[in-house]
Amino acid sequence: ALTDQGVMHQSAISTRLGLRGIPDCAETVAVASQLLIFEETQSRGHFCNLTSNKATRMVGRARFDGVPVSSDVAIHHLFLTHEHLIDFDGRYLVQPPLRSAEDRQGLIRGLKENIIQAICSDHLPHEADAKLAPLDQVEAGISGLETLLSLVVKLAKVGDFKLNDLLAKVTSEPAEILSLNSGHLAIGAPADVCIFDLNATWKVKGEEFVSQGKHTPFDGWELPAPVTHTFLDGRLVYQK
Repeated sequence: ALTDQGVMHQSAISTRLGLRGIPDCAETVAVASQLLIFEETQSRGHFCNLTSNKATRMVGRARFDGVPVSSDVAIHHLFLTHEHLIDFDGRYLVQPPLRSAEDRQGLIRGLKENIIQAICSDHLPHEADAKLAPLDQVEAGISGLETLLSLVVKLAKVGDFKLNDLLAKVTSEPAEILSLNSGHLAIGAPADVCIFDLNATWKVKGEEFVSQGKHTPFDGWELPAPVTHTFLDGRLVYQK
């Protein structure tokens, strides 16, 4: 009900653009109610795609109080804000929506304080026509899988993170949340290995994505760490 068919983050920008806004309380109210249930039942809970500083602080307080909850954030929420929608570019339309610069900084702090344990791609590919309609009719979502690793490496460089800490948030920590014997190198674990080159860069070109969805707000960005080899269960499945 609070989302109310909104298109983007509710702010002066959404008003100026004439687009229905989604207030951050649409997230915080839901998070608050679930946290109370998790606390009462001591059930494990996981929040997907946190977007707001307020919700992140609420989850952090609950974890401090011993509530068994974890959370993740989509990589694009760590780089982009609602201001990118000023030009009505549908590539930036995602759900949950891009929020303010303050929210983006709050999410980054949440990573540093381990309130947020995982970073996801939130990969949601669409065919090209889905992004060509007016902004209030565009399909939400981006093709995020092929830029995830490089954006994580870039965030480590610009966000004052240790690279190993951020890589754990796309490998071992998500696996731990799901109680999977994966995401790490160990005897008896699946030999799933991704090798990338920290000394090289690549230019994002959506039309060259392997995914059938070619739309990305990072089109044209110069990113670090191109993947050179991928092994799945010990088998070479990709080589640059």
